[in-house]
Amino acid sequence: MSDLAQPIERFELKNANKWTRIEIVFYLPESHKDFGWTIEMLAHMAHFPWNRNTFFGWYHTYTSLPPRAELGSFQHILFLPPHFEGIQFDDLRLGGTSLHILWGIPVLDAELEFQKQYLGSALEKRLWPILHATGPWFDPSRQSVV
Repeated sequence: MSDLAQPIERFELKNANKWTRIEIVFYLPESHKDFGWTIEMLAHMAHFPWNRNTFFGWYHTYTSLPPRAELGSFQHILFLPPHFEGIQFDDLRLGGTSLHILWGIPVLDAELEFQKQYLGSALEKRLWPILHATGPWFDPSRQSVV
């Protein structure tokens, strides 16, 4: 995704230049052998900012995933900072421009609605005990946190 700058000119952001270039990471358990669908999912998300003249940042959500059996009821994505990679992981420069890493976490319908209602890190705070205990890997059997 970072090859192109996100189209953020129309948004009045104090730190807009900080969010022009991004990459998304998604974690699967090591035992997961079929990961082709994740490439398709990431590619789908990667085109969205330019197709819709918008941008992605931390705590944003993505609700336009094509239905995937592998995701089960998790049909939306919440973007968080890449907490499991350490601070240096997100401190990247690309041609003098900041590049941010977004950690894509699949979320359920109720969690998406909670995030829309409370914004910011409210959903992350509810997810954190589970993520801290299990790690960053996607778990389709995870229960809702709301």
